Amino acid sequence: MKPRPAAALQRRTRVPVRVSRSPADTHRIAAGIIPCGRDSRDLYLLLEGGLGAGKTEFVKGVARALGFDPAAVHSPTFVLSAEYRRPGVVLHHADVYRCPSGVPADAVVRDVLEDAAADAAAGARTVACIEWADRLSAAARRAFVRRGVRCVLVKIRQDPADGARRIRVERLS
Repeated sequence: MKPRPAAALQRRTRVPVRVSRSPADTHRIAAGIIPCGRDSRDLYLLLEGGLGAGKTEFVKGVARALGFDPAAVHSPTFVLSAEYRRPGVVLHHADVYRCPSGVPADAVVRDVLEDAAADAAAGARTVACIEWADRLSAAARRAFVRRGVRCVLVKIRQDPADGARRIRVERLS
């Protein structure tokens, strides 16, 4: 019998896919990944999905879980990033879909990460949500993982057959 390569022996982990059929479902799924208690400090969410997939709706669910009014959360597509603050909690929300000419997506995200790190150093719980994370360079994506903060990849796909959203949440660090 031929030995199997070490890579083939590694166990593959199945990442469950959650199904959302409404904004309320999406909010519940998002709230379910916000850590509580001892792990409640900082979190970075890298969101991927096509136009209209529900990335901003997902961020609204995160905002609700953090105590913000989700109606106040809007896609920062044209302003690139937005912050929502309340005592002890900061939500950073960036959208790199329409980075203007000469402004790389990585630079926008670097600014958001620096702001989030400063807020965390000041004692605030920080959550950073980055929409269109698939437009970031591999180096920028690795920077999230190396920061020592919980980092989660959220992939959202809308099923054209039934309109439901398939949400895959995968912890990166």
